[in-house]
Amino acid sequence: MLNPKVTVIIVNYNSKLKWDVVGKCLKSILSMDYRPIEIIIVDNGSTDGSFELIEQLSNRVKQGQDFIIRIIRLSKN
Repeated sequence: MLNPKVTVIIVNYNSKLKWDVVGKCLKSILSMDYRPIEIIIVDNGSTDGSFELIEQLSNRVKQGQDFIIRIIRLSKN
């Protein structure tokens, strides 16, 4: 029996100063054995470089049919 797909939504806004918390959250989700999983990260117009950090982390993660990260960037909070 296949597991149902789980979607995790993370909202980001200028989190660079708290990156250790955000990074730990993302790494915790990535380390889960449960699949299939989708992570949607919504950036609310960050201007502190946190969006770029999220992009870098997303690019380093191996994605496949059972795991995907989607990033949505909004122009304002």
